[in-house]
Amino acid sequence: MEIAPSQVKFGYSERGKPFLSQSGASSSLQFNISHSEEYALYGFAFNRQIGVDVEYLRPMPDAVNIARRFFSPAELDLVQNAAPPEQHRLFFQLWTAKEAYLKAIGTGLTGMLDNIEIAFDQNLQPSFRTIAGDRQAATNWTLCSCSPATDYVGAIAIEIFLPYKQFDFWHWSLDYSTAI
Repeated sequence: MEIAPSQVKFGYSERGKPFLSQSGASSSLQFNISHSEEYALYGFAFNRQIGVDVEYLRPMPDAVNIARRFFSPAELDLVQNAAPPEQHRLFFQLWTAKEAYLKAIGTGLTGMLDNIEIAFDQNLQPSFRTIAGDRQAATNWTLCSCSPATDYVGAIAIEIFLPYKQFDFWHWSLDYSTAI
């Protein structure tokens, strides 16, 4: 359905997550955005909840303490046992995965980071192990980790099981040399 830009209307969930609305009804196009430092990550899906998060990889001297508070015992173990440079990347992979899911369901960080448990396969690709302690609920979601640029890590959570992570990525950059 095509509509004029002036006709685009937004609605907001009870926790403030924006959505496209047409005459008060939700649109089938779902979207989410995250930004950190110089990069933004946008996610779009049809008829599925989607959440994205991106973080600039910066030193986190308190990563283990934060993990102790918000991560599962298995996740805390991963962070604690990682060497310092990898520890920060692993911490942010877990954090962005959890935040992407919470943004998808519209709760944001108030949705309790410790209710989501992330597992990694042998290639260090994350997936949901449990959601609110439920392994079956975790199978209804796909998690994709990405690195949009050097020193950035991101995650996309989408409400559908995709056996092969079917995501398309585009990188757009403003060429300041031609900007007016």
